[in-house]
Amino acid sequence: MNTVFLEAVEVLAPGLPNWSEAAATLRDEAGYAGDEFFPAEPVMLAPNEKRRATAAIRLALCVTEQLAKRSSLEVPALPSVFASSAGDLHVTDLVCRALGRPGAPVSPFHFHNIVHNTSAGYWSIGAHACGGSTSLSAGETTFVAGLLEAVCLVQTERRPVLYVCYEHPAPDLLDRHLPIAAPFAMAMTIHADPTAPRCFAMHIEHVPTHDDTRMRNEALERLRSGNAAARALPLLAQLACGRDERIYLATAPGGARTSTAIHVEPA
Repeated sequence: MNTVFLEAVEVLAPGLPNWSEAAATLRDEAGYAGDEFFPAEPVMLAPNEKRRATAAIRLALCVTEQLAKRSSLEVPALPSVFASSAGDLHVTDLVCRALGRPGAPVSPFHFHNIVHNTSAGYWSIGAHACGGSTSLSAGETTFVAGLLEAVCLVQTERRPVLYVCYEHPAPDLLDRHLPIAAPFAMAMTIHADPTAPRCFAMHIEHVPTHDDTRMRNEALERLRSGNAAARALPLLAQLACGRDERIYLATAPGGARTSTAIHVEPA
């Protein structure tokens, strides 16, 4: 079993505009209906970067900005892990459409944004973040893969790590093949030691395959099952409610021999 400590957490999704409101909702799931989502605008970006930032980038940056305000740490100084199963599908769609046309019609602006670490790059530019960064994808198990990567980094370097996981719906053509229920992003800072006040201990271990923990509210369950980043919801609910039970997350897509079990408690 591996134990790390959560110093701060944030969330941004329909009906869950920040951690304070999300925690209240997750303590009483019956009241959740999934309000309309209004695109957020990060304040960290200069006008040129703001003009180039796509909806997926803005989603990742806004939740990270919210976390930086809540955290007692200097978040831009931390090493980071950014995780997204599909990255920016709107840019992927635009570039793929352009490649089918004659000549060289791919926009430099779109080409600039198509790499998987674009959000981490904009975070580095906008926040003057100086820590090393990893960007990864693991399909529907992206949230747990990113979490395990962040935990390994914490335990290896013995310093706090920023973890951000986000997912934004695709345009209609790609949505037929990779449906994403709604925008969702979460961010957390993870410690090796219980140095922060009111932090949570998070105990993680691999166990034989177990059904994933589901949400009790149907709308929250649709969000959880329809967005790879929203697989974080059972963990967030545990943090909000303080229930003394483990949650289970698939370690790898279909056919995996193990699940990841997580138990959280006040440190």
